[in-house]
Amino acid sequence: MAVQQIRKVASRFIQEVVKMDNVYDYMFHLLTAYSTLMKYKPTIPENAIELCSETMAYTS
Repeated sequence: MAVQQIRKVASRFIQEVVKMDNVYDYMFHLLTAYSTLMKYKPTIPENAIELCSETMAYTS
């Protein structure tokens, strides 16, 4: 199948099958799921070592 045929079939699929209502529903659910991550409170592990940019620049 030539690239032009693939492009035409894909374009027709998007125009005929994918509806904006479905896109908006997907975006809503995606953003809702993502928003639950915002409640995450990161913690620094006890054995973590702090590095500054100067230390990283001189490490070789």
